[in-house]
Amino acid sequence: MFSKLLYPLLVLVTADFAVSSAQGEATSVDSNKAPIFYKPVHTVRLADDSISPRAAALDFSASQWIWTNEVSVPGGTAPVGTRAFRKDFTAPLGKTPVQADIIITVDNGLTMFVNGAEVGTGGNFTVAERFCFPLQPCLNVFAVTATNAGGPAGILATILITYTDGTTSTIVSDTTWRYFLTVPDGYEQLSYDDNSWTPAVAEGPYGVAPWGQISIPSSAPALALSDVSWIWTSEVVNGAAPAGARAFRKTYTPPTGHTATLAKIIITADNEYTLYVNGVLVGSGSTWPVAQTYTVDLSPASNVVFAVYAVNAAGPAGLLAAIEITLSECSCSSGVIVYTDAGWKSYIGTPYGFQLAGYDDSSWPTATVEGPEGMPPWGSITVSSSSGPVTAVSGAPAGQKNETAV
Repeated sequence: MFSKLLYPLLVLVTADFAVSSAQGEATSVDSNKAPIFYKPVHTVRLADDSISPRAAALDFSASQWIWTNEVSVPGGTAPVGTRAFRKDFTAPLGKTPVQADIIITVDNGLTMFVNGAEVGTGGNFTVAERFCFPLQPCLNVFAVTATNAGGPAGILATILITYTDGTTSTIVSDTTWRYFLTVPDGYEQLSYDDNSWTPAVAEGPYGVAPWGQISIPSSAPALALSDVSWIWTSEVVNGAAPAGARAFRKTYTPPTGHTATLAKIIITADNEYTLYVNGVLVGSGSTWPVAQTYTVDLSPASNVVFAVYAVNAAGPAGLLAAIEITLSECSCSSGVIVYTDAGWKSYIGTPYGFQLAGYDDSSWPTATVEGPEGMPPWGSITVSSSSGPVTAVSGAPAGQKNETAV
């Protein structure tokens, strides 16, 4: 759907340059108002209202919530712990499977495997994870390490299989899946024998209480601030933090065999911010009650690094962001949702080069979670379809530089 370069290039931006507007048209930007920097060539799509799926639409309409026999009533309380689930799949006679497009969620957390390879994880059951993975010609195994942190427990999954002739079939979570009450070594491998495992217990169809509706990546409701936390450094005391600029970073590593192709970002900060993706300046904002929206085409890379230069003018301070990352493998797409949470890194100050993809933040402390979106003093944040200016706030780095580029 969106074009991308197969290899990252470096260019020197010294004159007018163009970005894509909300309508997809090229918009000239005066070089006197734009930073001068070298950058990997990719497109920043400003104010794009949605990310369109590039695969057949997937939903949970035919899927069942399933768990072990430890659940006495559908949706009831299950013991805390981790369980193993498997689903074997053999293609019909005359059919050769090519790929699996997967949407899955687990109350409370999951690690997903296909034919022994880990394809991704998830920890927010209100938002499905989406993965895409190539398949073997004959037998294939989908395996899930599922963890319940207390209360209700369940797995919900839909898997779209695409064959070489272009036809498709669907696997859903139901009683044909098998489970084990511990996680045996190697259970995710094709060669593992699960004949002694127990058929899963169906708890009810999609939409049943207590889970209700689940957001699916690459559908309009997926990206929002409703499940996002305000974060800052550890300096916050009684709701206030010192004035000054602080650095934040989040590194996302795609599963083996996947490439991150697109990132949609909703972001705001009290009082202002400049956002970078893999060292490239994406945009800035200075009106914290209104979050800005960006869509960024990504050049192929082993990691995607989101870095934020955030400034507090004294008093309350916070950073709030939701990011949907689209992954491409085979001809289908998958996606993950990244929120501001304790998985981000923070630094009291703004070290030189912190916005660059190769910067080492291993010694940085984790960010401090202040509370959910909607908490005082900020209240509910308005999400604008517009992006911020493609310039840095005062004091922020202009963008990635490479003195050897030509």
